[in-house]
Amino acid sequence: MDKSEYYIKMCESARYLHQYKYDVGFDEGDFVYDGDKVRVVGHDFLSIGISDRHMPRPVYRFAMIEDVNFNVEFDGFEIVHREGEYCIDIISNPVWLPRPDQLFSLVCGSKNKPDKDVISMFSDFVNTPCKYPSSYTYEQYMLLFYMYRVHNKRFYVSSDGTYEWYVENEYTEVKTNGLIEYINEHTTRGPCTCGRCIDAPHNPREQQPVGHTSDVVFFKVSLKNKPDLLVFKKLIKNHNSEFCDIDLFDHKEHNYLEIGAWVGDQGVALTLMGMGELLGVWKLLTPVSLGMSGEFAEKMAGAGMISIRSPKNDN
Repeated sequence: MDKSEYYIKMCESARYLHQYKYDVGFDEGDFVYDGDKVRVVGHDFLSIGISDRHMPRPVYRFAMIEDVNFNVEFDGFEIVHREGEYCIDIISNPVWLPRPDQLFSLVCGSKNKPDKDVISMFSDFVNTPCKYPSSYTYEQYMLLFYMYRVHNKRFYVSSDGTYEWYVENEYTEVKTNGLIEYINEHTTRGPCTCGRCIDAPHNPREQQPVGHTSDVVFFKVSLKNKPDLLVFKKLIKNHNSEFCDIDLFDHKEHNYLEIGAWVGDQGVALTLMGMGELLGVWKLLTPVSLGMSGEFAEKMAGAGMISIRSPKNDN
């Protein structure tokens, strides 16, 4: 089960989802976030739904039993613990973290479709036309699928870290920072290894990012802060260059010299190219990918032999 901060924030910002849960109530096995940690109803605590006319929303009371060998009797809102000690926590408006099977059932019920049809809908959603980064977990994909299919909402993380869900036509009008700012906020790049940069460290090859990276010959690029594929593509399409005009989605090859002129900086261009490869937007063609290495590879790269090409099925 995904208990990450990212999934918690996705769920917390999904107001339609929580309105549903507050209406039907919590069940045994539900995962909830109490503002400090994730707990499981019926395992970490017992839940008693109470209504208070002075509260704008329901409040849920959780009794955390410290002694695992216990007997509990319910008498109204009183909890009688026959053995051991217990404490009472009052948690207002807990964040429900739905399991994938729960979200799947909600889509089936809302659309009145059999399981096999919803599975097909989910497969289409993940692959086309709404592609999200492969770094998303299964729970996150299912929440994206539920919110889109049931509420026509797309997920968006703004540059200031705000998590929001937008109606489809509103999503296209979301204001974001420029392309270069977005690249800087969502990538980590190593120092240049060309040997001519005066600000480069003595051992640039040993200070490259590790893990899942894109090799643009002069340095490596990795992702951070969960970049949104749709926002990334939108920023590219809306970028107004002061120097030249190119279309990175025209299925033609574009090298980093050309893209550097378009964005105004060759280092940013290489980072952009690596970021796009990691997000699955295009294929990266370099001397390294063609089997070259060492000084010869860097010499060929310096001549412009680092390029991208978007696939024919790009949306």
